[in-house]
Amino acid sequence: MRKSLLAAVLVVSLKEAQAQSAGAFFRKPRIAIDIAPQYSHQYTRWSIAGNAAGTNPNVLSELIWKDIQTAGLLSTATIHVNPSWFIRGEASWSGIISGTATDRDYGKDNRSEMLYNGFFDAGKGRVFEVKAGLGYEWHFNNDYVLQFNPDFVYQTQNLYLLPADANTPSNLRSTYNQQWKGVQLKVNFKIPLYSKFFLHPNIAYTQLRYNAVADWNMVPSFQHPISFKHQANGYQIQPGLKLQFANKVFIQLQAAWWHTGAGREWLYMANDDVHTTKLNEVYRRAFTVQVGVPIAVLQ
Repeated sequence: MRKSLLAAVLVVSLKEAQAQSAGAFFRKPRIAIDIAPQYSHQYTRWSIAGNAAGTNPNVLSELIWKDIQTAGLLSTATIHVNPSWFIRGEASWSGIISGTATDRDYGKDNRSEMLYNGFFDAGKGRVFEVKAGLGYEWHFNNDYVLQFNPDFVYQTQNLYLLPADANTPSNLRSTYNQQWKGVQLKVNFKIPLYSKFFLHPNIAYTQLRYNAVADWNMVPSFQHPISFKHQANGYQIQPGLKLQFANKVFIQLQAAWWHTGAGREWLYMANDDVHTTKLNEVYRRAFTVQVGVPIAVLQ
């Protein structure tokens, strides 16, 4: 009788311990959403050589989009499945509201003997990014938090060459559509300052695959709507700084640099010929300001 009673107590205790352990790990999720209008100032540059070997000349054509200003919205959703593990998704969309572009062609190495110098309006287009991943966070003294999360990243940027003045054909509408995708590793710190202010310094590194498709609509010797394609491997570095007050409002500053190594261009001619040449590099940078409000959906 005494042994049976002891066994029953042991079984009940084990079931309670298992329930408490499972409850600690699979507790009711805590969901938070951040909504933030954002402004960004961007720059993009790429160039190609005269042939696949990178010569004749080493820079044949160079395109630059500068002073690209965008305005849009950032939305972030974080699901804390327990005190340490979380799932995070982020999406941002911006429209290009102003900017300019240049297209220069050269006859000799190192950008000498300029053959063409075009100036264009670039105040149209859009920028889109989505990322999602699983993260882990460490808590120190209840207030300090260190987060580490890998993400899958998908980014697009749609750029235009448009008439800048009366000397440019009015039906010019050339497009250059960029796509970056890869895996990002991000580290984020939460540091209490004073009262209810918190500082979040963060940095992210992304290994990327780059693809682009262009339609040079005013060149009759090129195919349309796909005139040429670009492909290369690259990376992105993105440091940021976020200041948050009492979980009510935050301001975030971000900088980002994208850079590829050498790649390939495939130029599609109207007579069905395909010319291959060296893509020297693609370089892009952006500086972004976000002002937002955190929303606790489920606590």
